[in-house]
Amino acid sequence: MGSEIVSEALGSVTFVGSGPGEFGLLTLLGARTLRFADLIIIDADADPEELRRVGVGHAVIEHASDDQVAQILDAVRRGLKVVRLGVEDHFIEASVLDVLPKVLDDAGIRLNIIPGLNHWTTLISYGAIPVGRSFGTLEARDDVPAVEDWPVAETLAVRTTGA
Repeated sequence: MGSEIVSEALGSVTFVGSGPGEFGLLTLLGARTLRFADLIIIDADADPEELRRVGVGHAVIEHASDDQVAQILDAVRRGLKVVRLGVEDHFIEASVLDVLPKVLDDAGIRLNIIPGLNHWTTLISYGAIPVGRSFGTLEARDDVPAVEDWPVAETLAVRTTGA
């Protein structure tokens, strides 16, 4: 008889941005992706029970390990559909920024990215702050006005990167 060729099917990994502060700010595509995941890897300080209330189907939820790349690749090699759920957007958030390129470099891994709302635009939208043609933000706090006062608080927001 001929020899059988067994092909192990690789899983996939999808990086989903959760939106700042709460899972309720997930995009529709992000929420749908969670429902079809086998494994969801969340930030160390995220609450798995809060995530379950969003509706994640049958997925196992794990906190991110110290070696997220190994954690993700191990699951993908076992054929699992993995979602790495992180705060806001994976191209902005430092906690996962170094993980994404390493996973991308691993040949043969199917990878998807679903960006989340970043905290700057969400803050501006929630606060009904008009920004005009351009804006900047700076993370510094002193006498932060009440949310209802944000639209008229004459707030200067400046954002820079460490790059």
